Amino acid sequence: LALRRTQRESESYYSGRFRREVVLFDLVNGTTIPILSVTGDMNYPTVVRFAPDEDLLLVGRYSGHLQVFDTKGRRRAGRRVFDRAVTAVAAGPDGFVVCGSNDGRIGFFNLQLVPMDISLPTKYARKILRIEVNPQTGDFAVLDETGALDVWSRGGARRINLTSGTERWTSMAFDPQGALLATSAGSAVYVFDVKPSSPTFGQRLQKFGQAVSCEGMRLAGAKGLDAPAPSGKGTLGEWLMDRGATG
Repeated sequence: LALRRTQRESESYYSGRFRREVVLFDLVNGTTIPILSVTGDMNYPTVVRFAPDEDLLLVGRYSGHLQVFDTKGRRRAGRRVFDRAVTAVAAGPDGFVVCGSNDGRIGFFNLQLVPMDISLPTKYARKILRIEVNPQTGDFAVLDETGALDVWSRGGARRINLTSGTERWTSMAFDPQGALLATSAGSAVYVFDVKPSSPTFGQRLQKFGQAVSCEGMRLAGAKGLDAPAPSGKGTLGEWLMDRGATG
């Protein structure tokens, strides 16, 4: 799903991705615009995102194709970017497009889907769950299925690695000012400082909705702390100490 409110008061678009089609909903006028309808089991849409500052919609497909449509339903560009499904896509305010595949690859394009000469010094092991572009700096964050999370510069340099040893991140988003990055794991949301000039850059600033607190728990002498953590990442001892337990 993707939501965009345009600068024109009469338009507020909501894009819905269904099994075989992509439909644009005008929430003000109550009308719909068909964007894409496909046939075949290997060709269906997998992700939809609006491009900021443009009346353009990015559509990734299981076939590995990425397409660009305007809000009238006209296709502006299209190409096969991967030989696997496109599972994540995002665009920056200057037309910088980043997309990811279900086998961990990352691609870079402009809004005409011309490839850009950018590469990352590392590869992701699993499906790319989400990509977000910082609306202020143009940096972008990549999250994969294992919970690996990095913030990268436009040139492909890693700004910071926010992968947790005890939590498996499942979603993330920048704030509109581009200074914060929120991540989620289970019932909790964590907020990190991602402004490079900040004295707390890379630090966790807030934690909301944490279901389990281990404040006051002492682990000295406890057995079984080397067992796997409930989150599936790290050990039980690390998981408990991350929630306030002490040695």
